[in-house]
Amino acid sequence: MLWMMFYVFVYATVYFFALDRVYGILQLAVVLAIPVLAMYNGERGKNPRVNRFLKWAFYVYYPLHLL
Repeated sequence: MLWMMFYVFVYATVYFFALDRVYGILQLAVVLAIPVLAMYNGERGKNPRVNRFLKWAFYVYYPLHLL
């Protein structure tokens, strides 16, 4: 996670000074994903009906958003 934070900081700094200040600051929000990733325990969800629904929802959503 420290390497990820380092690279995000470098990318955001370069973007801030070279291209767009607002987008450079927004890139720092990537660090907010760290607590969510840290909570993941490697297990799938407990409810099989929800898992089945999400599986098909993503199967439908992904091609549609590409269109």
